[in-house]
Amino acid sequence: MKLYAFWLLTLLTPLVMGGCASYLPKSHVASNSLVQVRLSDGIRAVKRRDYTNGLAVFRPLAQEGNAEAQYRLGRMYEYGQGVRKDLAKAVQLFKKSAAQGNGNGENSLGLRYQQGDGVPQNFDRALTLYRQSVAQGNPKGQNNLAYMYNHGYGVPLDPTEAARWYEKSARQGYALAEYNLGLMFDQGRGVPRDHSKAAMWYQKAALQGDATAQYNLGVLYDHGEGVRKNVARAIYWYQMAASQGDVMAEFNLATIYQHGRDGQAVDYEKAAAWYLKASLDGDGDAQNNLGLLYENGHGVAKNAAKAAALYRQAALQNNAAAEANLARLYMEGRGVSKDYLKAFTWYDLAARKGNADALNGLGIMYSHGYGVDPDYTAALKLYREATRKGSSDAILDMGAMYFYGQGVSHDVIAAYAMASVAASMSNGNQENAVSSLEKAKRLMSKSQIQSGDRLANQMKKNGVLAVLEMRHETH
Repeated sequence: MKLYAFWLLTLLTPLVMGGCASYLPKSHVASNSLVQVRLSDGIRAVKRRDYTNGLAVFRPLAQEGNAEAQYRLGRMYEYGQGVRKDLAKAVQLFKKSAAQGNGNGENSLGLRYQQGDGVPQNFDRALTLYRQSVAQGNPKGQNNLAYMYNHGYGVPLDPTEAARWYEKSARQGYALAEYNLGLMFDQGRGVPRDHSKAAMWYQKAALQGDATAQYNLGVLYDHGEGVRKNVARAIYWYQMAASQGDVMAEFNLATIYQHGRDGQAVDYEKAAAWYLKASLDGDGDAQNNLGLLYENGHGVAKNAAKAAALYRQAALQNNAAAEANLARLYMEGRGVSKDYLKAFTWYDLAARKGNADALNGLGIMYSHGYGVDPDYTAALKLYREATRKGSSDAILDMGAMYFYGQGVSHDVIAAYAMASVAASMSNGNQENAVSSLEKAKRLMSKSQIQSGDRLANQMKKNGVLAVLEMRHETH
């Protein structure tokens, strides 16, 4: 499970920026208490997505020259809230607000110059505006100034200075900066790596509804980093993030329910439900895994055709695991008509990405002559490459070649040992491995079985390929 390892700007969270009245700069808000009340009403209206009332408040105040209202109205044009999106109009309003020294207006205008949206990109101008905003203690400006230092935009790259400004902003309770500071501690960027501090800052942001912080906090609980491992808490935070449409949280929830973990029982129905959500959001890994559930009838009715359709969706996103699974169905003729050419094509695409199942699948096609001329040398080469990547199925299939003496000397002891190794691994078809092991046993003497057990132990300790190479040299 991966953390969101990118750095967010204020631009990406319009509701967080626009919905907190505590950021009104006191020195630039009209002293008239009625105006302040109206501004607060407008802010609350926008926060609840009542843009009509928000416009009814901000538009007349902006026309009267109120700097905060100009900034707020500019935000509405920036994001198309109740009005047609118009960056030129937004920039015009931000300029009016910034000209009066409004920290929020300065920050938003700076962001436009940083992004080059509505104005020509100009890092120097963006920095000037951020610093003007920061001079008033504006937390959004502090967060965005930190971003510039963190990426070296217009200033020398300086993660330490970035962390300092993120902390200034975070200590004012700005959720985006809390998240960013948590990520700095999580990755040890600009500060010593400290998962406990990362968890603390993620939680502050998560409690304010930041979905990425909720997801990352879930990851820390899931793995016990900086906090005591607690899958129930991980599930809680993943669910909070998933309720906001976070695809990675949906995926992680599905994997927990699919495999079970630390007190959480396997629940295929919940796994399928979360994979479906992530699949509908376009996640290729979720589409592939949901396909596996359909193929095996776990949590859903067994349906190879549905599995194939899901594999195809993911494969069209260049998902190597799905390409290999789709190839296997074409090779076996399950859920689709048997088609060795399509099987080979999909296996080849996945194999070029280094997928172990695809390498093994191509090995099967060459060793059995499925759609290609039999080629034991090519098959062995592919099995060995898949074995290097940890494929237990490749170890078992390579063992079959030793068992039958295909492309190698007949060696039932080596075949038995490889079946034993494959049976002890959890990433393949253990049932087939156990069956192959029993088949070999029936043809072996007691002394051969003992030799096979010793050889299997050596393979588990030193690696299958290294032991085979040594055995070949000494036989």
